Amino acid sequence: MNLGLVAFLLQVPSPSAPQATPPFAVGEILEYSARYGILRPGTARLAVVKVDTARGVPSWVFSFTFEVSLLRLYSNRSELTSWTGQSDFVSRRFLKEIEEKGKRRGEDCAIFPDARVWLTDDAQRLPVQIESTYSFGTVKLVLSRITLGHEQ
Repeated sequence: MNLGLVAFLLQVPSPSAPQATPPFAVGEILEYSARYGILRPGTARLAVVKVDTARGVPSWVFSFTFEVSLLRLYSNRSELTSWTGQSDFVSRRFLKEIEEKGKRRGEDCAIFPDARVWLTDDAQRLPVQIESTYSFGTVKLVLSRITLGHEQ
């Protein structure tokens, strides 16, 4: 092979690796029913809402909503929304809205993964804890319906 051609090819930037096609699309929804022994205390829904940006990064917007009602003694509706980077699948914003026993509260967090810090809407800095695990006890979420999405 000609050395001039080799030198030229080494100077040409290589094309970016093609993005893998995600296994989901905007509009897809997974619906769950909760079971606790013989009780069916609630439902949950995971949706791919849209594509948006978080601090300039193209991001999937995922929403996880669950509703719980136990014998009219306790009720809770929570929605957790995450702006997750399309190229690196890292969350950069997290919104939590909770209505419990008729009272509402929420929190909007900016996540800075490189600095391992969350910045809450009340300017509180929290460390990002990536290795955490969360137990749901004996409550089972059973997939009850899938709605396939569409590309926009």
